[in-house]
Amino acid sequence: MISFNWFLGHYWGFRGRRARAAGRYSRETLRLYWNAWQASGKGDDLLSLLLFRRDLGLDLTYQWSGLLSASFNTLGRSRRVLACSLLLEFNEHCSDRNSLNINDANNIQLPATLHCVKEFYSLTSMQQSLVRIYDEQVDWQNSFHFQLCQWVKAKGICVVGNAANMTGSFLGEAINRHGCIVRFNVFYAEGVLAEDVGEGLDVWCVTPSFKSGQKPSIKWSVLLGPELQFRTVNWSGFVSLLNDDGKILTVPKVVWRGLVKELGSPPSAGIAFLAYLRFLLGSFEGISVAGFGGLTAVSSGKNQVYHHTTPKHKASPRHNWAGEQKLMHSWLAKGLTSLHDK
Repeated sequence: MISFNWFLGHYWGFRGRRARAAGRYSRETLRLYWNAWQASGKGDDLLSLLLFRRDLGLDLTYQWSGLLSASFNTLGRSRRVLACSLLLEFNEHCSDRNSLNINDANNIQLPATLHCVKEFYSLTSMQQSLVRIYDEQVDWQNSFHFQLCQWVKAKGICVVGNAANMTGSFLGEAINRHGCIVRFNVFYAEGVLAEDVGEGLDVWCVTPSFKSGQKPSIKWSVLLGPELQFRTVNWSGFVSLLNDDGKILTVPKVVWRGLVKELGSPPSAGIAFLAYLRFLLGSFEGISVAGFGGLTAVSSGKNQVYHHTTPKHKASPRHNWAGEQKLMHSWLAKGLTSLHDK
């Protein structure tokens, strides 16, 4: 019976991970993780279930918190770090900080968990920088909101995506007229013309999977995802963004939850940031966009170019592109301005 339950837990867990990897952020996928935990009863499967709930933007509850705390000591070290982060997010403290059962914290990079253990371990210089992402996030968010309002009142904000429709667009001059220019991941490459994409950069948006060595020296960086200071990403690869008074902002989970509910998939970087802007400012007044695939008619077919700086880069099938195009059109009707229409 035990081996059969193990098999069922493995089977449902595999299906859940496969559905998540395909971008199916739905109640059906959540049920797969639930089935895995019910079959195995393992703390690892419970944690996977709770992490996917969080991918959907759902909060931990008192009941789930109690179950996770009870399973804490059955988890391996790296999984305990994730569990501790979930408990910290829910309880605003980690009651199990003494149960991490590690001799040192040298390998921990998660800002929320570093906050949890900083009283018990000597942090490295990198960790001391990373823990600021948690400790100072509220102040950074407030400062960013103030700066956004100033930009909107002055010359406006232009959010520039990396879609292929930027090539030959001749939008550079229109982009440069804005007081704030936002760009994403790899936004410049050899052959990209300033007359198409402009030259400025005030806010850099980056996804957790970003691995390029190109990281601008910028005051404002936004790490896109569901409040990622509580999740494992390549934090060591982003710590340099904190140099010279740089600040790394994370997107509140409520923004992510609304998008996942509407799209049934994880949102693309551009859509996530636009939703974050609207959350902070309350409207799209003073905000322009360019370089989003849904803004212009594009050709279809297997040879269609998706990314203007990296032509070989393909659109991720994890995103609901048709749903995002519909959402973009609804935002245009609510005050968002497309530079492609001017």
